[in-house]
Amino acid sequence: MKTLPTPEEALKALKAQPGIDISQQPKGSKIIVETDGHLFEITVLSPVNRLVEVSGTEPVLREPTVGQYLRGVYVLDASVGFDNWIGRTMQMTIKFRNGIFLSGPVVTASIAGPGWNYEVF
Repeated sequence: MKTLPTPEEALKALKAQPGIDISQQPKGSKIIVETDGHLFEITVLSPVNRLVEVSGTEPVLREPTVGQYLRGVYVLDASVGFDNWIGRTMQMTIKFRNGIFLSGPVVTASIAGPGWNYEVF
């Protein structure tokens, strides 16, 4: 019988995967994220403050909404995660004026700027 990884093992495995650090992206960058059930477009408004504009197929985010990207968290243990990070199999945590949004696990992500596009995973 296979056991679940410890938080330390999960953290080590997550660190080894590619991802996107919101705080390191140029202002205006567009990040397209697909989760297990929805598609999101995230525009970086202020990298230092992690302010983003988010819209997507999730019913509560059909209209572009400004929020603060908090962290990516491990699906099986929300105490395991990385601030500012979008990573494969991790859930995105975004703080909006009326509450904190937790996405489904991330499947794919790409980032684009003026004249360039990069498939991260």
